Amino acid sequence: MVERIECIALRTVRVNDSRNLLSVWCRGHGRLTVAMPAGRGREALRRRALTAPLALFEAVSDIRADREIISVRDLAPMSGSPAMSLTPVQFSVATFLAEALDVLLRRTPHDDALSSFLFDAMRCYGVSPSVNFHVSFLCHLTEFLGIAPDVAGVGRSVVFDLREGRFCATPPLHGDFLSQEEGRVLRVLLRVPLERSGMISMRQYDRRRALDVILHYYSLHLCELEGLQSVSILRQIFD
Repeated sequence: MVERIECIALRTVRVNDSRNLLSVWCRGHGRLTVAMPAGRGREALRRRALTAPLALFEAVSDIRADREIISVRDLAPMSGSPAMSLTPVQFSVATFLAEALDVLLRRTPHDDALSSFLFDAMRCYGVSPSVNFHVSFLCHLTEFLGIAPDVAGVGRSVVFDLREGRFCATPPLHGDFLSQEEGRVLRVLLRVPLERSGMISMRQYDRRRALDVILHYYSLHLCELEGLQSVSILRQIFD
């Protein structure tokens, strides 16, 4: 059935000189793969501008269960799309998050709560792209992917066990744990709403460490993220 869809642009992969494949998260359908024109033609350039990493766009498509790749037409930007006003540094963060989401959502079924969070988060980044946004976003995303850390038992706990996802009174035998202070940073990132992430006071080292920790946490509980190509670029930017 032909319908107008709302999408978040994720990762673009070049297939040949005439076609690219764009992965998107679509409200109402989940992760989809969209055929896009390559080359330097006017239409190809316009579509690439509208589908930059994390861009919000609308389009018309005929989505069918037996089609792995869909085509779209009548693309238009949605209000609040972060792709409209990002600086080069912010664009690099968007590229990293788009690549991470492309991996994390690859086998994730559509979910209304997840979709609402993703679209609201992208608009938040478009309006207020704070320096803490990427680590705060990845922390809050854990709740919608079913792997949220349990930070309720901070009390007198000594460490945070990354494998168990909770605070513990004694260090575990393995090395995947955080000190009490690092556990408090994680707790703050999870407790402060995403739209207020810019108000979290974090040193540059703490921000880099938080990114390493949350990527490792995803790798332990869901899928490998520490080897993403864009991670090294992001680390260089924030060094």
